[in-house]
Amino acid sequence: MIRSVFGCRIGRLVRLGPVLGFLLAFMLGTYTVAATSAGRFEASDMADRPILSTLRDEHPRLLVTSSDFARLRELVRTDLQAQIWYASLKSRANRLLYQPVSQYEKHDGRNITPVSVQVLDRVRLLASVYHIENDERFAERAWQELEAVAQFPDWNPVHFLDTAEMTHGFAIGYDWLYHVWTEEQKELLREAMIRLGLEPGLNAYRGLPGYGGWVRGTNNWNLVCNGGLAMGALAIADEEPELAEQILRYGLQSVPAAIGKFGPDGGWEEGVSYWNYSIRYLVPYLAGLESALGTCFGLDRIPGLEYAGLFPIYLTSPAKVSFNFADGGPGVVDQPGLYWLSRRFNDPAYAWWQDEVSGGRPSVLALIWYGKELREGFDLRDLPLDRHFRGVEVATMRSAWDDEEGLFVGWKAGDLRASHGHLDLGTFVFDALGVRWALDLGSDNYNMPGYFGSRGWTYYRKRAEGHNTLVLNPSTDPDQDPTAVARIIFQGGGEGEAISIADLTPGYRRHANSVKRGIALFDDRSKLLVQDEIEADRPAEVWWFMHTTADIQLGDNASEAIISQDGQRLAVRILSPPGATFTVMPAMPLPTSPNPEMQDDNLGIQKLAIRLNDVTVTRITVQMTPLVGDAVASLAPAVKPLDVWKQTAEAGERVWSPLERIAVDWGSLRELDGAVRGVLPLDIKLGLPDSVTLESLSITVDDEPLFSATTPPEDLVLDTRTLPDGTHFIRLQAVINGTSVTDALTFDVENHWTLIDRMEPPVDGGWFGMLIRSRTSAESDGWTYIIAPMDAPLGGVDRRIRKQDTEEYMIWETPRLRSVRVAVEAFKADVNSALRMSVSSD
Repeated sequence: MIRSVFGCRIGRLVRLGPVLGFLLAFMLGTYTVAATSAGRFEASDMADRPILSTLRDEHPRLLVTSSDFARLRELVRTDLQAQIWYASLKSRANRLLYQPVSQYEKHDGRNITPVSVQVLDRVRLLASVYHIENDERFAERAWQELEAVAQFPDWNPVHFLDTAEMTHGFAIGYDWLYHVWTEEQKELLREAMIRLGLEPGLNAYRGLPGYGGWVRGTNNWNLVCNGGLAMGALAIADEEPELAEQILRYGLQSVPAAIGKFGPDGGWEEGVSYWNYSIRYLVPYLAGLESALGTCFGLDRIPGLEYAGLFPIYLTSPAKVSFNFADGGPGVVDQPGLYWLSRRFNDPAYAWWQDEVSGGRPSVLALIWYGKELREGFDLRDLPLDRHFRGVEVATMRSAWDDEEGLFVGWKAGDLRASHGHLDLGTFVFDALGVRWALDLGSDNYNMPGYFGSRGWTYYRKRAEGHNTLVLNPSTDPDQDPTAVARIIFQGGGEGEAISIADLTPGYRRHANSVKRGIALFDDRSKLLVQDEIEADRPAEVWWFMHTTADIQLGDNASEAIISQDGQRLAVRILSPPGATFTVMPAMPLPTSPNPEMQDDNLGIQKLAIRLNDVTVTRITVQMTPLVGDAVASLAPAVKPLDVWKQTAEAGERVWSPLERIAVDWGSLRELDGAVRGVLPLDIKLGLPDSVTLESLSITVDDEPLFSATTPPEDLVLDTRTLPDGTHFIRLQAVINGTSVTDALTFDVENHWTLIDRMEPPVDGGWFGMLIRSRTSAESDGWTYIIAPMDAPLGGVDRRIRKQDTEEYMIWETPRLRSVRVAVEAFKADVNSALRMSVSSD
C-alpha cells in the first residue's frame, strides 16, 4: 500500500503538487484526505473509516442545528442588524404564504434553473422563519412547495445545475423541517430526492451519457452540482446510508480540482459573477459537511481558497462597478458566504466588504453566518491598493479605497480556454470621478448557436474587437488565438505609481513576434497610461479599441479627445506613435469581421479607436486624465519602453516625475447662469508654471477660429449676435512644451424672441381702464374689430378687418427681426396686389 503526504514522494518515482496528488489518491480509489496542522493534505485509508462514521444522528444537521436556531431567535431580538434583516425576511415569508407554488417551466425552452433557484430560496426562507416564529403556517407553505415539485416529471438532468439546485432545496426542506413532517411526508420527499436528484447524480458520476461533463470539469458546474448532491445525501444519510456514502465519496473525488482553481491567490477564471455563483454553493457544501460530519475533509485547505474572498473585493471599483470580464455582469456581488469565509480564515476584510460594499442584503445564510465580531480589528489602510491574481492573470490597481471618485483600472491576460472565456487578452476597464469610462460589454445571449463552441468567436462581444484591446490584421478568423495562455509578467510600483505588464504574444502569434501591453497609474495615481509594444516580421494592420457609453469630442488634430459623461470629463491623448489619430466608431463588427444575426446591437455604446497600417515595430501610448472641475489635461509624461517601466519600478524608483498642472480660467463664461446674448467679454486666463513654454494658443467657437496667438488673450470679446440661437461649443487648445492641452465647454445663446399678436380687442379692466391687447406700435384708422363667432365669414374675435378700400397700415416694433407670418382673409382670391410687407432698419 502506498501512503504519503501529498507533495512528497509517492512510491519511488513521482513527486506531485498538492492538488494533483489529491486527485491521484482518489483515482487510486482507496484514500481520503484530512488537513494537517500545517494546512497540507494527508492521505489515509478510507476503508478504515467510512465517510458517514461521524454522521450527526439528529436533525437539523445541514448548516444549522437546533441550538443554532435557538441562537438565531436570540440574535434577532438583541442585534440591530439581525433585526433589520429578519424583519425583511419575515415580510417576504408572509407574502409567500399567498403566492402560488412553483411550476415546471423551461426557461428559453432549455432549463428550469430559475425554478430550482426559486424553490431553494423559498424553502430555506420558510423553514427558517418557521423555526424562529414557531408558526406552522410557514411549514405548511413549505410543504405545498415541496409536494408540488416532487410531482415534476424530472428535474432536468440534461442541464444538471437544475437537478443539483433542486436537490439542495429538498435537502434543506427535509432536514430543517424533519420533526414537522409525518412519516408519509418524509417518504415522499426522500423518494423524490432519490428518483429525481441523487440517482441521476450517480449516473453522472458513473459517466453515463446525457448528464454533462461537470464531474471532471473545474468550473462553476462542478461546485454547484457536487454541493447540491452532497446536501441531498447528508439529509437522508441515516435512512439511505449506502446511497449517501456513494454520493459523498464520488463528490470528494470530483470537487478538489475545481476548488484548486482558486489557487494560488483566490482568483476565479470565469470572472466575478461566476465566482459568486460558485461560492454560493461551495460554502454550503463545506459548511454542510462540517455540520453533519464534523469535517470537510481538508477541502478548505486547498491552496487559494483562503484568499477567494479577495477576488470580488479587488475586482470592484470605488464606484461600485465590477471588472466584469468573460460572461460577467458589472453589478456588485452579494455573497453571504463571505461571512463564513471571514470566520474560517480569520480575515475581517471579507465581513467588512459584505457589510459595507455589497450592501449586506437580507438573506437566511447571512443571518446564519453573520457576526459583528467578524470585523473586529479591521483597518482599511491594511489592504494593499493593488493585486495580481496569478493563474487567472487578472490585476487591479486603484488610487484609494475610500474615495468613491478615485481611479480604478482592472485588466487581464489569462487562458482563453477558460470556461465562459472571451478573446480578451489585454482588455481593461477604467473608472474615475465615479464614472466607468472604459467598459466591458459582458455576455451575449447564451442560446445563440454555438455560443460556447468555436462558433462563439464569430460573435462581437466574444471577439477581441468587442473588447478594449488590440486587433491585428482583422479578418473573419478569431482575432486572438483561442488556445492562447498569456501571463502578467510584472506587477509593481509604490504609493505614487502602480504598474502592470503582460506578454500578450501568444494571442497574436500568427501576426507578430512580440506583443506586450503595460498599464500604469502614475503622477500620484491621478492618471492612467496604456502602452502597447508590437514587433512583427511582416507589415500588419493594427487596431486599438476602447468601448464607452460616454460622449466623445475629438480635438482638432484627432490625437486627443474629451470624453464626457454624467457631468464629468476625461481627457484622452495619444502620446505615440507620432501622427496617430483617434476615430469614433460604433460598437459593431469591422467590415472584415463576421456579423451573425441575433447578437446584441450594443445601442448606446461607441468606441474610441486607433488604426495603424504597415506596422512592423511600433509603440502605442495613450494617456487618460480625469478632469476635475475646471482642470485641463496636464503635460504629457515621457514615453518610455516597458522594460524601463519594469527596471525602474524594481529599483524602487518612480518611472515618471510628477507632471506640471495647467489651469484654464474661463472667467464669466464658466459662471453663466442661463443663456447669453449680445456682446460677451471673454476674460480667459491660462495658468502656466514658470517652468513651461507656451508655443501656441488657439480658441475656436463651433470649430471656427476666434483667436490665435502665442500669448493668452487680453481683450477678447464674442459677439453672440453672429451665432444662431441654441447651444455652442468653445474650445481652447494650447501647445506647451510640445504637448497639446485642450479644454472646452458649451454655452447657450438666446438673442431672439417671439412676438405673437392675436389681434384681440380691448377689454374693460374696471378701475384699471381699458386694456389694450394689440401689440402694434402704430396703425391707421381704417381698422376695426369684428365680434362674431369663429365660424362666421371673416369673423372671430381674434381678427380685424378694413372698413374701406384705402391704404391702411399696421406697425410692429421688434429688434433683429428674423421671420414674420401674417394671416389675411379676403373675398378676392389673390391678395398679393393689395398687401405689401416691409422691414425698416430704424
